[in-house]
Amino acid sequence: MKMRIAFMAPENSIRMYNWARELQNRGHRIIFLSEKPHRVPLDVPFKLLPLRLKNNYFKFWVNKNKVERELRNFRADVVHAFYTTNYGVLATRQRVCPSVVTIGGSDLLIEPRRHRFFKWVNQYISKRATILNPVSEPLNRILETSYGVKNKSEIFPAGIDGNEFHPAKDRAGRPLRVISTRNFKPVYNQKLLIRAIPQVLEQFTDVQFVFLGAGPERENLERQLSSYAQVKWYGWQPRENLSYELRHSHIYVSTSLSDGTSSSLLEAMASGTFPIVTDIPANREWIDDGINGFIIPTDDGEVLARRLIDAMGDDELRKNAEKMNRDLVLQKADVQKIVSKLEKIYSRIAKEAE
Repeated sequence: MKMRIAFMAPENSIRMYNWARELQNRGHRIIFLSEKPHRVPLDVPFKLLPLRLKNNYFKFWVNKNKVERELRNFRADVVHAFYTTNYGVLATRQRVCPSVVTIGGSDLLIEPRRHRFFKWVNQYISKRATILNPVSEPLNRILETSYGVKNKSEIFPAGIDGNEFHPAKDRAGRPLRVISTRNFKPVYNQKLLIRAIPQVLEQFTDVQFVFLGAGPERENLERQLSSYAQVKWYGWQPRENLSYELRHSHIYVSTSLSDGTSSSLLEAMASGTFPIVTDIPANREWIDDGINGFIIPTDDGEVLARRLIDAMGDDELRKNAEKMNRDLVLQKADVQKIVSKLEKIYSRIAKEAE
């Protein structure tokens, strides 16, 4: 059954774009709706949402009629939105077609801490969405215990393209490369890695630290390490550059304070890059400490430095983890398998809505 599927998400939502592109490749009609112009070339149809109150959060609440008009014009069978507290509102207030809302992590873990209003928003979305898609089991447990959600969750991550993210055949032995692909925002806690780097460089000089990411904290953090030639700042990179840098790096670090299921982590694991990540529930779903990666406290730079040094000095540990991690990701998060699940979900709820 070929369907007409509308995606609503921020213009830079790679996970939603990847799903849309693969579904289009399978013959479905797709439209990607967002309130801002996309910043990278897309090969799926894209349209700006003409929202009122564009500079006000309540634009997500007062544009029900405009959203319904867009969905009717497209003749959508289903709408799929990302992030509960913004596009999830748009998707679940309309009554043209059934809705799927993907929960990425911060919408459930961080936004309600900022203001209790957002907990109410999550409660609202939980009741109105046809299907909820928490990207990890810990997020689903929160939906069950804090929001009373039952029988409407489909748990799976965004998925990884194993052809795009894969180990390098010629990964160089030296210099060792440590990579971070997270952005420079408070939730990603990059200052922890910045604190650890000088301690590592006291013992390892034949090493590079590579940062791929953007954000408001970058300039200050870059200034703190300006005297170290071994630290490279490449900024935001397109997918092909990101995958190249990952497969030619040895160690991946994420110091994030919160995640659902981190696509950045799965990309690194699929690329054979040894992961060192913070001790948060989402990471423990994927990393067995000391076996296929290291798990570190969220606030201890000295522990991070020691784990970096341990990983640099243990070629066998990194080599054993490489195959283990890639197999794990392809088994549980292969994008083709994920999109096949989406097709079944869309087909089921579209038939139920007839």
